[in-house]
Amino acid sequence: LSTQYRRQAYGVLESEHTFEVFGHLTQQQRSFWALPADVRSPDFIERIELGIVAGTSFHRLFVSGELFMDVSDTDGGTAIELEAGRATAITDRLSLTPIVGIRWGSRDYIKRYFGASDELRQQFDAFNSHGGFFEYFAEAGIEYRFAQSWSFKSSVRYAHLLGSASRSPFVERAQGSQGQVSAFTALIWLF
Repeated sequence: LSTQYRRQAYGVLESEHTFEVFGHLTQQQRSFWALPADVRSPDFIERIELGIVAGTSFHRLFVSGELFMDVSDTDGGTAIELEAGRATAITDRLSLTPIVGIRWGSRDYIKRYFGASDELRQQFDAFNSHGGFFEYFAEAGIEYRFAQSWSFKSSVRYAHLLGSASRSPFVERAQGSQGQVSAFTALIWLF
């Protein structure tokens, strides 16, 4: 899970300092799901990533960083996400958290997520990826604690692609966009 979803679901940064190491296996489609059906690939790749998250908070301000590394030799890509935000209590049960951040990816990471796989290269222009900052984002999250052990959390994020990612043949197609919106909603039970 990305920092966004772990933070929303588990409250990772609610303590003063946090540091965690985790690994996970992801299965990813070789092409973007938003592509037209005639250029989608049914092939899946298994990618094992090792992640490290570190963060700190002071009162209600927090800063966190996350590093993802491919350890399965699928693409050798690495990505870093940095973010900062402030949790604001609106009432004793409702809080609002605005967040801003930026993401960096290695050349291999950008090529994997924004380039065409071998079987699609004839249908797309050549893509020369470069590593660097590829996305900045702004997010707003809410949490409503409606019982001692239950809460509702939700967030919406707007991200804008930069650099090589913004010049990807997928993004430049009619179906692509440099602006990306994502949302997250969860019902949380604390035990």
